[in-house]
Amino acid sequence: MIKRINPTEQAANEAPRPDEPSLPPELQRKPIAPKHSDLITQEELRFYLTLIDASRQCIELRNRLVARLEGGAPVEPGDLKPFMITDRQRICSWKRLRRALDRDDFRRIRRRVRKTKYRHLRIKDSHGNIRGWDENRRSDRAGP
Repeated sequence: MIKRINPTEQAANEAPRPDEPSLPPELQRKPIAPKHSDLITQEELRFYLTLIDASRQCIELRNRLVARLEGGAPVEPGDLKPFMITDRQRICSWKRLRRALDRDDFRRIRRRVRKTKYRHLRIKDSHGNIRGWDENRRSDRAGP
């Protein structure tokens, strides 16, 4: 069953909580699609790296919580109740397709499928360390 949320309730749910980190006011005023000539500030780059660290910590904590929930760990009584939703889907890789189809069908399909464009933002600090976030892999990655 799908729960329908009215727009007022949705706006209240999306409002940032005081204890959650949010963008500094000067970054909130930036347009969604800034002009290419807009200066990218050091403050923005530092804040981006801070968010990468927070994202990595979030993923690590999520993995620990999921493992403990699946292991049957008790949950402290209170307002928050964790639960797991399992979703199954068919993921078709090129390797699986190659096994399932004859060579000609496989080549025909592969030629017709467009390549997916991935963009990777990296930031190099004054010590030569390179960091960035791969949205497709959802992890903090080092390297070019």
